[in-house]
Amino acid sequence: MCSVPGVPTPGSEVSVVITRVNLNQNCGLVELWVNLNNEIKHVYDQMREDIQTPNRKFYGPEGKTGDLCLANIDEKWHRARIVSMQEENYNVFLIDHGQPHSTLSDKLAWGKHECFILPPEIECCIIANILSIENNWPERATNFLKSLPGKEFRGLVQHALMPDRTILLDLPIISKHLCKEGVAKKIPSGEFKNLVLKCLNLPKENAVEMITEKQNLTVSNQLGNDNQYFYPELMTNTLESIRVTEVIDPGNIFCELTIYSKAVKNLSEQMDKELKASLDESQPQTIGMPCAALGIAGKWQRAVLKQQITSRVATVEVFFVDEGKTELVQATNVKKLDWKFLRMPVATYNCKMEGVKNNKQWEQKEIDYLKSLILNQNIIARFDCHILPEDQYSVSLYTPSASCINDYFLEKKVEEIKSDTRPNIPCKQFLSSTTRDVTSPSYLPTSYNSSFSPMEMPLCDFLAAGASVGVRISCIDSLDKFWCQLSRCDKKLDILMKDLQAHYASVHPKPLVESVCVTRNPDDNMWYRAKIITNQQSPDVEVRLIDFGQTRKVPLRELRPIDPTFLRLDAQAFQCSLINVPPTDINYANEEFRKFVNSSLAQDGGLNCVIKAVVSDEEGMLLNLVDLQTQSESASQIIAEKLAARHVEFNHSDHKIDVNSKEKITISYSETVHNFYCQLDRDSQLFHQVQSDIERLVANSVYSEYSFAVNDLCIARYSDSKWQRGQVVEISPNLKVHFVDFGETLTVNRSEIQPFTCEASATRTTPVLAVALQLFNIPEEIPQEVDAWFAKKVVGQSLTMSVLGKGPNGKLMVELFDGLKSLNAQVREKIMNFAKADATDKQEETMDVPNGDGTKQNGRQKSPIMQSEQFNIINKPTSPSQNLLSNFTAEKMDANIELTSDMQTANQEKTKSTHDEIATLDKSLTYKKPVISFNKTEVLYASSISRPDYFWCQYSNADDLDKVTRIAQIEGQAPQDPFFAHLQLVGTPCLALYKSDNQWYRAQVVEKKRDAFLVVFIDYGNEEDIDYKDVRPISPSLLEMAPQAFLCTLYGIHGTEELWDDALYDDFYILLKDKPLNVTVLDMGQNLDVKMPQYMVHIDDADLHNLLKKHGIVPKSTSKKIYEPSQDYLTHFYSEPNSLVNKKVEAIVTSSSGPARFWCQYSDSEKLIELIKLIPKGGLEEELLFSDALSPGSPCLSLSSDGNQWNRAQVIERQPGRVKVALVDYGYEEELCIKDTRPIPPSLRIIQPQAFLCHMEHFDKNAVWDDKLNHLFHKAMADKVFELTIVSVEFNEDVKIPQYSIELDASSLEKLKKKFYKQSGEEVGNMPQSPTQIPVLRNTLRTPELEKNTTVSAYALSISGPGYFWCQFCDRIQLDEIKKMAKDEATMPRRDWNFGNRLIPGDTCIALFTDCCWYRAQILSKTEDKFSVLFIDYGNEGDVMIANVRPISQSLLKIPPRAFLCSLGGFEYSRGDWDDASYNYLDNFLTDKLLKVTPIRKCINQNNKLPQFVVDIQCGTKSVKEVMQKYWKANSNVDNVLTEPAKNEQAKSNLTKKMTYKNPSVTLNKTELVYATCIDDPHFFWCQFATWADQPIEKMAQEAGLSQPVPTTLNKGDSCLSLFSDDNQWCRALVNEKNDEKFNVVFVDYGNETDDVMIKDTRILPQNLLDEPPQAFLCMLYGFDQSQGTWDDKVYDSFYNTILDKLLKVKIMTVTENSDIAIPQYAVQIEMEGGTDVNKLMEKYWIKSAYQTPKVSGAGSCQDFQLLVT
Repeated sequence: MCSVPGVPTPGSEVSVVITRVNLNQNCGLVELWVNLNNEIKHVYDQMREDIQTPNRKFYGPEGKTGDLCLANIDEKWHRARIVSMQEENYNVFLIDHGQPHSTLSDKLAWGKHECFILPPEIECCIIANILSIENNWPERATNFLKSLPGKEFRGLVQHALMPDRTILLDLPIISKHLCKEGVAKKIPSGEFKNLVLKCLNLPKENAVEMITEKQNLTVSNQLGNDNQYFYPELMTNTLESIRVTEVIDPGNIFCELTIYSKAVKNLSEQMDKELKASLDESQPQTIGMPCAALGIAGKWQRAVLKQQITSRVATVEVFFVDEGKTELVQATNVKKLDWKFLRMPVATYNCKMEGVKNNKQWEQKEIDYLKSLILNQNIIARFDCHILPEDQYSVSLYTPSASCINDYFLEKKVEEIKSDTRPNIPCKQFLSSTTRDVTSPSYLPTSYNSSFSPMEMPLCDFLAAGASVGVRISCIDSLDKFWCQLSRCDKKLDILMKDLQAHYASVHPKPLVESVCVTRNPDDNMWYRAKIITNQQSPDVEVRLIDFGQTRKVPLRELRPIDPTFLRLDAQAFQCSLINVPPTDINYANEEFRKFVNSSLAQDGGLNCVIKAVVSDEEGMLLNLVDLQTQSESASQIIAEKLAARHVEFNHSDHKIDVNSKEKITISYSETVHNFYCQLDRDSQLFHQVQSDIERLVANSVYSEYSFAVNDLCIARYSDSKWQRGQVVEISPNLKVHFVDFGETLTVNRSEIQPFTCEASATRTTPVLAVALQLFNIPEEIPQEVDAWFAKKVVGQSLTMSVLGKGPNGKLMVELFDGLKSLNAQVREKIMNFAKADATDKQEETMDVPNGDGTKQNGRQKSPIMQSEQFNIINKPTSPSQNLLSNFTAEKMDANIELTSDMQTANQEKTKSTHDEIATLDKSLTYKKPVISFNKTEVLYASSISRPDYFWCQYSNADDLDKVTRIAQIEGQAPQDPFFAHLQLVGTPCLALYKSDNQWYRAQVVEKKRDAFLVVFIDYGNEEDIDYKDVRPISPSLLEMAPQAFLCTLYGIHGTEELWDDALYDDFYILLKDKPLNVTVLDMGQNLDVKMPQYMVHIDDADLHNLLKKHGIVPKSTSKKIYEPSQDYLTHFYSEPNSLVNKKVEAIVTSSSGPARFWCQYSDSEKLIELIKLIPKGGLEEELLFSDALSPGSPCLSLSSDGNQWNRAQVIERQPGRVKVALVDYGYEEELCIKDTRPIPPSLRIIQPQAFLCHMEHFDKNAVWDDKLNHLFHKAMADKVFELTIVSVEFNEDVKIPQYSIELDASSLEKLKKKFYKQSGEEVGNMPQSPTQIPVLRNTLRTPELEKNTTVSAYALSISGPGYFWCQFCDRIQLDEIKKMAKDEATMPRRDWNFGNRLIPGDTCIALFTDCCWYRAQILSKTEDKFSVLFIDYGNEGDVMIANVRPISQSLLKIPPRAFLCSLGGFEYSRGDWDDASYNYLDNFLTDKLLKVTPIRKCINQNNKLPQFVVDIQCGTKSVKEVMQKYWKANSNVDNVLTEPAKNEQAKSNLTKKMTYKNPSVTLNKTELVYATCIDDPHFFWCQFATWADQPIEKMAQEAGLSQPVPTTLNKGDSCLSLFSDDNQWCRALVNEKNDEKFNVVFVDYGNETDDVMIKDTRILPQNLLDEPPQAFLCMLYGFDQSQGTWDDKVYDSFYNTILDKLLKVKIMTVTENSDIAIPQYAVQIEMEGGTDVNKLMEKYWIKSAYQTPKVSGAGSCQDFQLLVT
């Protein structure tokens, strides 16, 4: 199908702005240049701005025809494409203007790739279906057409002609005017398309003749070509799945695209049903018109009339367009076709078989035989080309097994066809489906990269689903990919192999012409049939041995063309995948699979392979989904059971503990005050029951060795010597168990641990009895002595806990009481005492900047430094400076804690914010709404008075106010957390200290300033500026109490503001002050300044009315109730949500963000249709203040985006002037202007919504889901009907809508799983992601704006040495702007609390520096709770907590970094090094000085992947290069030549000397116990010490791999850590060879080698790992001198099978240096268990003579093999 970026789809309606008109005088066409993208004009404006900074200008003649570039016209750059070039002269096409342009090379430049992603802004169109009557357009037409530029029209896209990118656009207004004027005439669309195609392809002199010819054509000449049906244009050289509907002959067949089959069938059924019931007898009268006809099949179908209807009793010929068939039907069975049946495209195309001769006469036998092959069959077609004159496609047809039907049919002779009664196409697969490389040397096959090849790879016998065959496993990659050979074919394979050896023993190398070939296997030196898989332009290629399945890398010289004789035997190995194995713990599953296969070898009957299904893999190869079975076992079942047994978990219950509840507990274990565990007293009986069950299990168990893995459940001996439930958390170097009923993790002996047995299921499912706790309102960092005191104080004690909140992982935040004493208060007192002691020893430190080497520095802009900033204060209503209720005196409370200045200082040094507590309470960190009764008069007091539209009312009953105030005084005494204030956002609640009376009150942040907050005291209404140090966190108990005051405005005064003056404000204040008021609340809105509800009130006071009247203000009448806001979304919404619970419904998924949030709509649309009829067409009249009252959860009517329909909706989110709503009958969410909302009539509220918000049962709806898997879930679910069961309902607080937990029926769930697993390859339940995630912007930093040899002014920062330092542009204004933007973005409300956890090294973000300011940063490394970051505008590095990073916007990313990494130029780093004194001298010489910096060249720093500039520096009148020359030490002999930036980087990496391993711990004539690990042949194999598993090296390597830096360079013989790709583990390695940017390394603890290691997958080896000798050593058999003989080919398999996986005794006889790799090689004597001497055993394969080609006994010729196959 045609899908060109930027080109509209044929059949779509578009809006265009005409920019230019071109009258084609030769062809009589109207050519327009139009703008199709006017709606995204801002995107093109941004693109035009971006391209003004090109990559680089042309250096003389560059590029070639067709290249995209930038052209400079009038000092502006424009996108262009090169049309032609001659030396310095270029002709280019301006793709956004549609015009050619001539220029010189110095006016051209290369642009960035992303600048050319947008399609052309201007496209070429031709007005469709009209043609000039005269050869030249008359003047009246010319004047009209030239007036069109700048006007906008709506048009219909008829065709998009490729490759000319010309659009045929039907513009009815223009066409109608031209035809009415008599200057043009309309012609049919198909005829017009052919005319345009010829105009585009013919020379101009032939165009007029062609027009004349076309004008004389009539519709009757176009047999079967219906010009009013829409035929989508197909792209050539593409594969499509088709069904052959009609075969006339091989040159005339009709193919239907199966992708449209269902839609065509539904359309036909609908049309048949309507026409059978229709009484309309109207008929088409013109040949070629579309019609409906009743065919032989008895159904009405779409057709084209091919014969004039002369009478109703006549028969006429029609062509059925969806079947490609022509029939004679009764005239009464032909009807006019309704226009709605024309909208569906015709997907049946007239085709001819590729290779068929046009003039060939076909016999009926041949046609019938072809029909037996393809008619009504679903097959694959490749559309090779489009034959325009006949409007016919040339196709190549293939069977599902990829055999070419064209070749098979055309090779058949008539005689063969007559005798061939059962056509059976050989099942062979076309070639190169797995080829991935696009270039190859000349000596590789010329057809290597083609989609098909005449030389086909033999495919194994096709095995149908359900077949069961005996097999032998020949190759195992994994349980998802292994290869089997049929047991019954062993003899054929043996003969094939013998013939191959005999034939190719004397065949000389020849050029390859196909990728199927014969290769010599380097493992056994034998010849095999093979297929080339990849080629990477190297002397070696990767091949697959098609009779065995293995892949090997072989030299090109070992490949031979295959003799066609050897292709007659099918491939002897077929690819398989084990079915029904859960995709968890893949490594363990693969290990168990190999064990199963190995164990089956010793069983009678061997292995049976049961074919469950046959599919294609990602490379197009056949893949058999199978189960392997022995006589008694099934591989799928055994592995699935073992996986299930490994992944059982304990039952983690929430114990039904609610916030604000109290529990009696016993503390079982304490690590810190933020992490300790308790057991509930109410669970004591359950604990004793578990204890009794465990003792019984242990008493009945029999001890046996068991291999534990991490996360295994177990029973282990606890510190009280009793057996308890546990879970393994570590197995090396020590076995550690987490005791789940106590919360403690201990190291245990292997004799003190047992696995859970099947009989222990009841004990295992008992809920975990330890509950995780942390103390509430305690600083995060406290002295260790306090944690120790707390543990000693509480462990084993019975206490009372009060639950104040829950953490993100369910951890409870509590206050503990020992009787009446608060342990939280005692802990705070302990902290204060330690802080006092420390404070006397501490001195105030300046806020210095850490350098990369750990030192600190002061100086000009060396780091992000807090600068003075100007804030624009929001204009808010001012309130009286004093509290009007100042006579209120709070009861003074005795405080156990006294805050001192010393403690304040100590806390500044030792505490930080409790981020987890804030994150936990985030959802509940809002005050409840005031308790208000609408339309009811109450006595209130005005507590804070500003204006008639802004004053506060307070309840007259002060009992609740007194209670709130007392609690606030207690909580306000908590120690100050210096970081708490920096995490507060506008609108968040807190406690604030009111300076006038030094009391604590509840408040809400209105504005955040430099060092203070503007807050409003929500129980009084007055506002104050409060210092950061005078705010505290607020507890959930205070949040639960409703505010005692609420913001008001007088009802009915809106619109009278121009009458207000200062006198009114003063009189209004005096009138309301200290006076009981009769207040009636009528309505509610939202005050956007203070982020609070504001209530419209009426005050019954005659003096107030007279005051307003005096100032000319007449409030509107209050007799009409305007709008009563809903206080309960569940009971005032459309219907009762619980009414759906436990019901089964059929629904369609309409929109989806993943399993945690998606919308369903009832599949029955009749109710929806009736509902739409009830909604007023024009909505309702706009009611006063309705939009002001809209808030999240409010029901309303919303206007659709096209403005044609009002829909029921509910508000999700509100922003200034806009609201985001959910369309409750459709399940979509959209954003719209607030003016497009209306109140919803009560009659519409009682009707149940036709869509409902859902999440999948058993999926954590709060989990984080990966974007890719969310997309796959949407793809699997969208627009499909499912049967759902509503399990439960919860209220979604985010969108204020009920959300239903649903389950699918069994069949739907199975379909979903199959589709989801097939595409994702992962289990659904383990995929975290959130529908509201903020995307991480990776590797998107711009390069600093520096040009080669252009001098800039800068300061030097973060100087590590001459080879590594940073320079910063001296542009203070730009830095301040960046800093302000970063601050604004970082202080926005957080939408993605998981953002920090998703960052990885290399990502960009905004990070909080130690000066409490936000700066742009790049992640360097990550630990469990913090990042190491690089501040890119300053060059310094620092550690930042994960909670202190924020997303970065595109606008900030577009600004290039203001600092750039440098290296001092003028020194050849490969020839010398710097003196140690150079570093300090350079730092002192450059610091705080204005420098002139000139870049010489640019490279990439290998450590942080940032650009690094080699620079010349001028400091005043001195050249830094000349000054530093005295510190340069030149070397005469250099072993390792490093690049300049890599050498410079040694100042950071300390990689100053070559590191080598120690020799293995072996001694001559001493015997060692070993295992053979890597076996090539008797002269090259590795042995590993049998004690290897007891060494801690593996764990040390993993830790070093996560912490060590990447080396700047590696050379042959260097030691390092390398990532082993098979298991993603870090291992010690030795560089064996360097090839460009990749390395070959040998793993010294195992012996295996690996190629293509990138330097990013290596780490510097720490000294502790270097000191450990290798655990494997290279060996060869002693007594076999390679200069005196050679090995027989059979020795390789024999030697490999003899020593593999066996414990060996190895005696070291001699040692030599291996010539290939720089390590010692030991000649050894090997003895196996039982005393077998391996050296002696191998003597029979040793040939003591010169090399001779071994002969294969019984080898035959090619003729012998041919006879065998025949």
